Amino acid sequence: MPSKKPETSSIIQVSLKKKIIVNPKVLSLAYVPENLIAREDLLREVGKSIGWWVSKGVPNPAVMLFQGQTGTGKTALAKIILKELSKVQGVKTLYLNAREMGLNPGKCVNRIWKNLLESDKPPRGLVEGFKDFWRGTWETGLKYFIVIDEIDRMSSEKTFPEFISCWVRVSDYLPWDTKPGESTYMLVLITNRPQNIEAALAPYPEIQDAFMPERIWFPVYNKEELLKILLDRAQKGLAEGAYSESVLKEIAEEVVENVGGGARNAIGILRYAAKRAEQVDHLIIDSRDVKWAIQATGQDTVRNWLSEATQAQIDVVRAIIGFVKDNGGSPKIPQHHLYRYYTKNVPNARSYTWFKKVLESTLTNAGILAGASGRKNRKGQGIPRIYELLYDVNALEKGLTDTHGLSGFKTTYSITDFEQASPEGS
Repeated sequence: MPSKKPETSSIIQVSLKKKIIVNPKVLSLAYVPENLIAREDLLREVGKSIGWWVSKGVPNPAVMLFQGQTGTGKTALAKIILKELSKVQGVKTLYLNAREMGLNPGKCVNRIWKNLLESDKPPRGLVEGFKDFWRGTWETGLKYFIVIDEIDRMSSEKTFPEFISCWVRVSDYLPWDTKPGESTYMLVLITNRPQNIEAALAPYPEIQDAFMPERIWFPVYNKEELLKILLDRAQKGLAEGAYSESVLKEIAEEVVENVGGGARNAIGILRYAAKRAEQVDHLIIDSRDVKWAIQATGQDTVRNWLSEATQAQIDVVRAIIGFVKDNGGSPKIPQHHLYRYYTKNVPNARSYTWFKKVLESTLTNAGILAGASGRKNRKGQGIPRIYELLYDVNALEKGLTDTHGLSGFKTTYSITDFEQASPEGS
């Protein structure tokens, strides 16, 4: 009787699978490379200003504004500089993220106090806290390099103009015997929405005029630049022979043509594609893995947007979910009917004009809705626009529940012939 072939245990089977990802850290969005590809000129430009500040000092206020779309290297460049300055004697560094601090200028001052002055003494309010801080920094004889990421997240706070004013009026808080014009600090603000900062300061001309940062613009990456970034990450993070340049080109083209050139999205797609290839035992990442990864990355993008959305924007998303589910799951959404559904469920509903802007820009840019389509009837009158939900409604509701503990509205509102309706303001 022939001997029975021994069964391979699940543990051994797992170990026999091809390893695609060999260095997960390199494919992480938190990873900061030693050198930024396609940002060498910007690094030299910024480094020159900071080097001058460290060695010779610069006039108050010493403020830089890194601006550009998400995934253009702003935070990565700032962190490279932070890492280098941490090695310089006489310089203390601090990185803060406005979103993680709860969008509160007061909390920002508290963190600066605690981390840079190493003091548990609570600041005496915003302005007095700044005065005490600047006097304290002058007494130490040190220099302070501070980065505040996603600063636009604070722009809706009532104390934001005062917060900015404190930075640009630092000379008013220092002793009279200070060296004229020499700054004890350099502040780097990072934003992908500079218009929000400008709008918040517009009612305060004196602050707006005083706020004149050195603006560093980060352009979006083109296909060739993204391909170089992907090749660098693949070489460092993936197994040899686990990818081809043609697949990396496919990812770069997808991001530039449909996402906007963000390296964050390109690296995210590569990471998901590599994980997918490992899960299904592919020997090499192929187009099937990339297509799956694009969808998975899109879901992450929407989830991240939901986690950062305002309550007013969340109310619109809840209306979209409820409306679609109440009408048989059809992704086609007439704008004016959705607004009626929205006003029926939201006690403090915003205006129709505001609502249309949220649909036309915010939710479209977030990838939740497709661009609006519109046409005219026989009388030449504009027929209300129709949007298309690009996201699975149940997945969208789950994302909303995971991020905010909320679900879609549940008010029955069926539509029969939306083209016959012509709401005011449409």
